[in-house]
Amino acid sequence: MDFSKLRVLVVDDDQKISLVIVRFLKVLGFLVENIIVKTSTKEGWDYLKSDELLPSVIFTDFRTEEEGKNGYTFLQQIYEEFVGLPVVLMSGGHDLSPEQIGEFSAFLSKPYGLKDLKIIIQKIFS
Repeated sequence: MDFSKLRVLVVDDDQKISLVIVRFLKVLGFLVENIIVKTSTKEGWDYLKSDELLPSVIFTDFRTEEEGKNGYTFLQQIYEEFVGLPVVLMSGGHDLSPEQIGEFSAFLSKPYGLKDLKIIIQKIFS
């Protein structure tokens, strides 16, 4: 699959994690100019509301939080406003139930590798 035209929004307060995701996405064929990185759910939401071109997929960290919104509440907000937009939850630890995790398009457990990311991307866009 050609990923070069797809846009990705990454929301994570850990810049090291964001850089790893960007590096992996570039290896998979995503263009760096189509990868948008935000460091809080507020920044992610502001981007979604202001940009005319929605991302093809959003990766959000569960623990990234601002103004009381973590990755899960961010997901709920996205799904209310942007029905059908794929959201991948990334987490190294969480207290979500399997039902809550099932609300996401996919779940990426930290630490993860390129192979894990590729499987998730293929699942979403197949």
